[in-house]
Amino acid sequence: MGGRDGLIDSCGVARRALGDDLAGALALYGKALQQDPAHTEARVAQVGILVDQGRYADAYVNIAGLQKHAPKDPRGAYLKSLLLQRNGYVQGARAAL
Repeated sequence: MGGRDGLIDSCGVARRALGDDLAGALALYGKALQQDPAHTEARVAQVGILVDQGRYADAYVNIAGLQKHAPKDPRGAYLKSLLLQRNGYVQGARAAL
């Protein structure tokens, strides 16, 4: 399998196989995004890991990419709101939704 389907399979494998290896998962998601910057599932998964690690600046960059490549995907607004709220920007968090 190649192309976008191959990337989706790679991300699914990363999710299952790496478990607690967050650095390894980030590397695989990063590789998928290098091949296809519009790969929404890889970007969402990467943002989730970055937020869990407290790497908010990196997460915000990826959220911007998610909103650029998938502007109608509601997860971009949700993740942006979550990140703003965690950083104390309550009004910005509400506005993001």
